[in-house]
Amino acid sequence: MRSLLLTAALLALAGCAAPSTAYTVATPDAVAQEAAHQESIINSGQWAKAAARAPDSFSSQFAPEQRVISVAERVLIAAAPFCGNNLMNAYALNVGTRDPGPPVVLNAAPPLRPGDRIIAMNGRAVPGGPQGYIFLNREGGNLTRTGQPLQLTAQRGRQHIEATYEVVPACAFNIMMEDNNQWNAYADGDTVHLERKLVNDLRNDDDLAFVTAHELAHNLLSHVGKSQQNAMAGAALGLGIEAIISALGGGGMSGDIARAGAGMGQMSFSQEFEREADYVGLYILAAAGYDLNAGPRVARRIAEQDPRAIRYASSHPSSADRAASLMATIEEIRRKEQSGAPLLPNMAKTK
Repeated sequence: MRSLLLTAALLALAGCAAPSTAYTVATPDAVAQEAAHQESIINSGQWAKAAARAPDSFSSQFAPEQRVISVAERVLIAAAPFCGNNLMNAYALNVGTRDPGPPVVLNAAPPLRPGDRIIAMNGRAVPGGPQGYIFLNREGGNLTRTGQPLQLTAQRGRQHIEATYEVVPACAFNIMMEDNNQWNAYADGDTVHLERKLVNDLRNDDDLAFVTAHELAHNLLSHVGKSQQNAMAGAALGLGIEAIISALGGGGMSGDIARAGAGMGQMSFSQEFEREADYVGLYILAAAGYDLNAGPRVARRIAEQDPRAIRYASSHPSSADRAASLMATIEEIRRKEQSGAPLLPNMAKTK
C-alpha cells in the first residue's frame, strides 16, 4: 500500500506547474541579517519617523484613483515586452486635477514632466478643473484606439511647451481600486487589484509601482492558472488515495482527502510564485525607470504591518526573505546594466 501511495504522489507532483524563471534567492546569512535589521527598525520605532520612509511623491497630492492610473500605466507600458499579443495602445503621459486650473501632468516621458499643466490638445483648449481631466481622458482614449498622435501644449511657469506623444504598446490588463479596508493587493489572472488603504499608505510612486509590477507579474506568469492546475493535481492525488483505501476495505470515499490534496496542491509552489513575482516585478520596475530599492522597502513595510511576517512564512516567504532576495535581484540587474546585457529575467532551465 505504501508503494502505491508513493506512486500516486509522484504522479501528482509531476503534474504540478512550477515557476518558469530562475529567480534569485538570498543566502540564509543574508536573510538572517535582514531579519535582525527589520526587527531593529520595529523595536526602535523608526517607522513612525518620516526619515524611515521614502518621501511622498508629487502625485500623492491628487486623488488616489488618478495616482493609481498614472503609476499603473507607466508600469503597463514598461511590461509590454512580457505581454506577447495581449497589448493595447497607450500614451506615456497621465494627468490629474486638484483645483480649477488646467489638468496637471503626474507622469510623462520627456519633454513634459510632473507639474506641467496641459492647456491645449490637438489644437483644442482644455477646460480647467475636473472637466479638463474628463476631456483629456475621453479625447485621448479616442485617439489611442485609432493610433493617432497626441499633440499637447503645456504651461510650465511662464513657459509654453509643445509636445507630441505617439501611441506606444502597453499590457492590456485591468487595474482596479478596492475598498475592503485592507493593506493588500492581489491579482486574479486578468486584473490587478489595489486596496485603497495600501495606496493611501504607500505615498511614494516607486513603492506603489513595485506593488503594481509584482501583481502584474502574477498575471503575466499565469500564476492563478498554475495554482488551479496544482490544486487539481492535488485533488487527483487525494482521490487516488481514497480509492486505494476504499479498495482495501478502509471505508467509503468521503472526499476529505481529495479536498486536503487540493489545498496542498494549491500551496505546493505558492512561495515560489511569490518569489518569482518579486523577481519579474523588479525587472519591470527597472524598465519603467522607477527606483529598484522600492522592492525591499515594500517588503519591510510588510513587516511594519505585521512584525510576525519578519520570520514567519506561509503562502508568502517571510518579509526578511523577500527583502534580502530582492536586494540580490537588484545586484543581478545592476550587473547586467554595467555589462550591457539585456534587462530580462533569467529563465529556468527546462528539463
